[in-house]
Amino acid sequence: MIGEAPFGRRSFAAFREAYREGKRSPVEVVERCLEAIRASDADDPPLRAVITTLPAQARREAEASAERWQRGAPLSPLDGVPIGVKDNIDMAGVRTTNGTALDFRIPERDAWVVGKLREAGAIAVAKTNLHEIGAGTTGINPHHGTPRNAFDPSRFCGGSSSGSASGVGAGLFPGAIGTDAGGSIRMPAALVGAVGLKPTFGRVSRVGMSVICDTVDHIGPITATCEDALSLLIAITGLHPDDDETWDQPAMASYEEAARELSGPLRGLKIGVAENAFDGPWIDEPVGHAARGAADALRDAGADLVPVEVPDLEESRVIGLLILGAEGPSGLEHFLEAHVAKLGTDLQVLLAMGGRISARDYLKAQRVRRRIRESWAALFRDVDLVLMPATGNVAGVIQSDALLTGEIDERTSTKAITYTFPSNLTGFPAVSVPCGEADGLPVSAQIVGPPWEELRCARAAAAIEARAKPAAGPLRRQFADKLL
Repeated sequence: MIGEAPFGRRSFAAFREAYREGKRSPVEVVERCLEAIRASDADDPPLRAVITTLPAQARREAEASAERWQRGAPLSPLDGVPIGVKDNIDMAGVRTTNGTALDFRIPERDAWVVGKLREAGAIAVAKTNLHEIGAGTTGINPHHGTPRNAFDPSRFCGGSSSGSASGVGAGLFPGAIGTDAGGSIRMPAALVGAVGLKPTFGRVSRVGMSVICDTVDHIGPITATCEDALSLLIAITGLHPDDDETWDQPAMASYEEAARELSGPLRGLKIGVAENAFDGPWIDEPVGHAARGAADALRDAGADLVPVEVPDLEESRVIGLLILGAEGPSGLEHFLEAHVAKLGTDLQVLLAMGGRISARDYLKAQRVRRRIRESWAALFRDVDLVLMPATGNVAGVIQSDALLTGEIDERTSTKAITYTFPSNLTGFPAVSVPCGEADGLPVSAQIVGPPWEELRCARAAAAIEARAKPAAGPLRRQFADKLL
């Protein structure tokens, strides 16, 4: 069925079909989307995927999209598709809260990524919730409410792109933009059974984003399917004239080329299976077993699988956290320090810890980081891709006392980020994709690739998506049917 996605969600193709055949117009869809967001927050407990809705702007853009579809001239496969945008990314005239209770400025210009969405005809319907300033792994937010997991509202979505994951997970919108400094796209996507794509560092310009960490932060998509993740990435990439981080990137494939590649077999691809990553102290046994099972889907699709040892998992986490603490929050330090009493307790603690990191410690960490990157680069001389878990755990239960203060849970956080941090340190692309279940909750595998090979990563992830359909239980919060 066109537009079919796991867990009853809607893919971008479903919206294109509805617009092309005149079954729905972007104007109708935007109204339904706004109503679904309102309904989701009227639930008990509220979903809280969204901080700010954008009704006037979204309606204007929907009318323009509807006119293009009537002429048979959509701007891209995303034309008229409703999208959530994480609220650490600027939109002109809309306050960027960064998930705080502080009065940040109201930006006069769109972030680069928002402008690219507009060029593709996608409709930003909402600014999505997040762990305060993007500095946490649960998404628990004492200021704007905590985004809930569509599989079980008593559980969190992970952080920091919690609202983007919650909204896609519950079907409020079929795609969203997140950011990722240590796993903040891939980990929440994994916990809600969605696809999360962290591109190569420099692939998507961060101009107009509140960067939490200068050298490890990325922008990327969370979607219902691999094809949608790649389409959304294609829409937001490009060379920014004033952002030299983007200047070295090769061109992305076109939408048509990407769709053809995703549907092909994996013959000729040599994929390393990270044998040292599927068990150990930082992964629950059922999660490791389910993630390891994704190898069967890759083999069935024609890939040549070989065992590998991925380098420096423990060291990557420690070095990553040190760099995060030293660099973050990039450019926001003075403002946050001036209003520290208004921040969540967890964030106050993290900021105080980061302030104790010396310049010598930071420089040592960067030297170790270079060695880690060299080790991963050497691994990709022998294999094309690497299969490993996305997280070491399933979505955790929200502790009621944390809702008012925020929470630091070291063990939960360690399980959540051990497998994602290496790709932030290296800047290499990675995709998390649902592959199975544990205790009725989604488990995701992760495909990691060498620089600029997002399409290759997505090809392998799509094979897992197609042949290893997750068997987790039904969503208890589902709004996708309200949109089309």
